[in-house]
Amino acid sequence: MRANERTALIIDPASTPAPAALREGVAGACTVEGRPMPFVRTLCRGDDGTAQARQAVRDGCGLVLVAGSGRTVRAVAQGVVGTPTVLGIIPTGSDDLLARHLDLPCDPAAALRVALCGGERRLDVGRLADGTIFTVVAGTGWGPLLPCLSPRDPTGSTGPSDLFRRWRRLRSQERRIWISLDRAPALAVTVTNVLVGNLDCFGPRHGARSAPDDGLLDVGLVPALPRGGGRTLLRGGVTEPPLRILPARTIEIRLSSVQPRQVDGAPLSPDASLLARIVPQGLSVRVPAA
Repeated sequence: MRANERTALIIDPASTPAPAALREGVAGACTVEGRPMPFVRTLCRGDDGTAQARQAVRDGCGLVLVAGSGRTVRAVAQGVVGTPTVLGIIPTGSDDLLARHLDLPCDPAAALRVALCGGERRLDVGRLADGTIFTVVAGTGWGPLLPCLSPRDPTGSTGPSDLFRRWRRLRSQERRIWISLDRAPALAVTVTNVLVGNLDCFGPRHGARSAPDDGLLDVGLVPALPRGGGRTLLRGGVTEPPLRILPARTIEIRLSSVQPRQVDGAPLSPDASLLARIVPQGLSVRVPAA
C-alpha cells in the first residue's frame, strides 16, 4: 500500500453526477487506506484538466485521480504523460474509451477502489506533431471513430433509401492520401477514413495484434467501397468495410485537402496532415489487480 503517496483529484463537474458526494467518497477512501487527504481541483468552464494535472505533478503527487468524460481523462493524461505520476480513472461519462479498453469498472465506487489499490501498468501513447497525445485512437475523415458501416442509423431507420444515402455519403467522402510509415517512401491510397490506433482498438477480427506496450501504433485504412457496393449494401451484404492494418512507430499522413481530425473522440482543428509517433510506456495507469 502506498500510504504516504500524495494524491490529487481532478473533477469535471459537467460530466460527474453529484461531484460533492464523489469528493467525500474519495476523502473517506483515502482515510481508510491511510493516505493523506487528496488535493481537489474542480474544473471550471474552459478548463480541460491538463494544467491542473501538470500542477499536481509539480506538487509531488504520485497519484492523480480524474473523474469525468473521456475528453477530460485524455486531457489529464496529457498532463502526467512522461512522468512517474500514476493516473487513476473514475469514469463518470459515457465516452471514456480508455476506461473501456482497460476494463475498468463503470461504478464510480468500484473504479475508485481500483484507482487507489489496483495494479499499475505502463501504456504506450501516441503523440501528434503539436504534442497532443492520444491513448486509444486518432483519426481523420468522415466519422473517424466509426470504421464500421452499420446498416442501422441512430434513428433506427433501415429502409433501402436510408442505406443508399449512407453508402453515397461514404462514396462522396473518398479521398486520396499519402502515408509514410517509419520514414519509408510514401504510399498513395484511396480511403474514406484513416485511423491511428493504440491499445488494440481495431480488434482481432481485422488482423490487428497490437498490445498496449508493444511500442507500435496501428494505422487503420478504411478503403473506398467497390463499384456496385450500393447494390450489395441494399441486399444486406455489406456491414463492415475491411480494414487494412499497418503497424509503425512513426506515421506521416498527407491529405489532399483540409479535413476534420480527432483524438480519443475529442475534435482537433482541421488540417491537411496527421503526424503521429509512439511514446513507449509513456503513461502509468491503475488497472484491476491481476
